[in-house]
Amino acid sequence: MFESAPGCYLILKPDLVIAAVSEEYLNATMTKRVDILGRHLFEVFPDNPDDPGADGVSNLRRSLETVLSSKAANAMAIQKYDIRRPDGAFEERFWSPLNKPVLNAKGEVFYIIHSVEDVTLKVLHERELNKANDEIRDLYDKAPCGYLSVDENIFLTNINKTLLDWMGYTADEVVGKMKYEDLLSPESRAAHLSTFEVVFADYVKNGYVNDLEYEFQRKDGSTFPTLVNSIAVLDEHGNFTQSRSSVFDNTQRKKAEDQLKAVNKELEGFTYSVSHDLRAPLRGINGFTKIVQEDYADKLDAEANRMLNIIMTNSNKMAQLIDDLLSFSRLGRKNLLKSDVPTDMMVRSICDEFKKEEKNRNIEFRIKPLPNIKADRMTIEQVWVNLISNAVKYSKLKDPAIIEIGCEERTTEYIFYIKDNGAGFDMLYVDKLFGVFQRLHSSEEFEGTGVGLAIVHKIVTKHYGKVWAQAKVGEGAVFYFTLPR
Repeated sequence: MFESAPGCYLILKPDLVIAAVSEEYLNATMTKRVDILGRHLFEVFPDNPDDPGADGVSNLRRSLETVLSSKAANAMAIQKYDIRRPDGAFEERFWSPLNKPVLNAKGEVFYIIHSVEDVTLKVLHERELNKANDEIRDLYDKAPCGYLSVDENIFLTNINKTLLDWMGYTADEVVGKMKYEDLLSPESRAAHLSTFEVVFADYVKNGYVNDLEYEFQRKDGSTFPTLVNSIAVLDEHGNFTQSRSSVFDNTQRKKAEDQLKAVNKELEGFTYSVSHDLRAPLRGINGFTKIVQEDYADKLDAEANRMLNIIMTNSNKMAQLIDDLLSFSRLGRKNLLKSDVPTDMMVRSICDEFKKEEKNRNIEFRIKPLPNIKADRMTIEQVWVNLISNAVKYSKLKDPAIIEIGCEERTTEYIFYIKDNGAGFDMLYVDKLFGVFQRLHSSEEFEGTGVGLAIVHKIVTKHYGKVWAQAKVGEGAVFYFTLPR
């Protein structure tokens, strides 16, 4: 009856000889009843000889001796006690043992019930879980950026080793003792606290904030610039419970920005030089050429007048080239001011202007409905002017010149296009199309400075869009550009 009872049990005599065993115990230990009954416990179940740290026998012996002396049950902590398989090799096992005495009428220990629960799978699972947690913690602590969390009272609850090393603190000095603002320099702290309520309300509402600039102050008083991104963790009622924030050392970026400011300052000086110093000789060339034409026209033959006209024409081309270069250089320094742009109305107005300028040409504009967008109005208008001007220019040999303008609306972006039936170009050279001074047609065929499409590329790129073209020689071209929604 005992042998078929549920559970893993051994009945031991006071001398630790096995008197009885349950079926479950036999199955769990891969033994047979005939092989273990009447034998000493530790003869049947020795320590694993290949494990120098094995202490199952000594721990179990100590527990059983305690039961014999105290005549009371003794529950053991989980034990690593490997089991010998029938082939003689040992298999790793973990057990949760309980040893209980059975007393006779005289109060002496008659038997000991040694019961165990095989917890091997549980222990191995916990071991793997702990290993994974250790790896995650290691990744957290040794990440190339700082991590921190705050609670609902903005006290720091967690901070990784990277950020601690940057700051010169230990975790004990900050966790639960410092608030987020205590990590900031006095100036940054004052700015942070002055807008905290509004910024925090938006943070909780949106669930995140990105690219907040703060100046952190180290324990030694020195400071460094940072970029902070954070996710808000809310409870089921929408109340803030904690943050999960990443902190990036922004020192190198700030240095690069300072260097860029210095370069831009030099560029501004160069721009001033171009705009004034180079224009002066051109004005002189134009002025003296006009004087010669006006005062000596009757003394010059036709060839001389032709040459003077060439001087005037090339001088005007140089002036236009200088204007285009200045426009291109200013774009790099211009900040975008985004607003609602009525694209359809803007494009139709531009096309009307070109119709007036080219009134002697047969130009047919086919404009499909265009969406309103968020963009910098002035620069986006320049994109449309340059691309439509391009289509008008390169279709001048067609009658009629057909220019189609439209848009494909996608989930994350708008794809605008300007299609013409003009000269087109060889796609072999498409990579040169948007470079400064890169022209695929000679200036004798089509006028221009080779800067217009470079300006288009720079403006669209600053709006986080893309620009490209497709064409076939003699059959026209299509220019595309995207803008985010």
